[in-house]
Amino acid sequence: RFECAGVVYEMDSQISRASFLHVPPLDAFGSIVDYQEFIMPRVAWSVEAGRRDLLELFRSYASGPSGVMVAKGPDINLTRVEFLARCFPDAQFLLIFRDPVANVEGLCRKWRLFQECTLAETMRFYLEIHEHFVRAAEALPTQVLAVEYETLVEHPDATLDAIGARLALVPASRSHRLAAVPNVEGKGIRNVRRGRIQVVKDADQRAHGRLDSADAETIRTALGPLQERLRAAPFTIHMDPSR
Repeated sequence: RFECAGVVYEMDSQISRASFLHVPPLDAFGSIVDYQEFIMPRVAWSVEAGRRDLLELFRSYASGPSGVMVAKGPDINLTRVEFLARCFPDAQFLLIFRDPVANVEGLCRKWRLFQECTLAETMRFYLEIHEHFVRAAEALPTQVLAVEYETLVEHPDATLDAIGARLALVPASRSHRLAAVPNVEGKGIRNVRRGRIQVVKDADQRAHGRLDSADAETIRTALGPLQERLRAAPFTIHMDPSR
């Protein structure tokens, strides 16, 4: 939809293994605590070295004249936002937050580490990394945007247009396709069809259906206030339902 030089889909694993920013696969960790501790930034980290390693990664995926690069990193961008902002002072951070019941269900279904720990431990991890981001966002008021996943699914065109306007992105001159990606069923929220990403619109309902009702209520009680806090945050984009 917008001009960009390229997209890095998993920044933490695609960066050079020699970089201190590299994160091993989730299954390499013995516990959620070990993983969370690893992805937190260190005081001794060098901004110059971090910028160098990230630029090397971005350049390896870049093509065309655009100066915009998109880098996805769901957990590390929540925990390392302050450090990344120091590496790239002009960077913009977009948080897409989802119904926590569906989000936690997905974590527990897709990843061994979350399957082997308690539901309470998964919720604690989810809450702490999001709260870390919210605290950081307060210090970066002009660099952070947020949008609900459900809003993006229900109003994709209007939501993307709003994001593009806020970030002053240039409309793409041609349609971009994932030519090298085959038709693939996703893990619950998106599929690839004919070189395009297709979002599964009933993903939340499916997730709720896979959970015990008591577990769903436990998650809603524990994490619902965070969802409401994100909805009310000044950096969150809202769509007018009447449009």
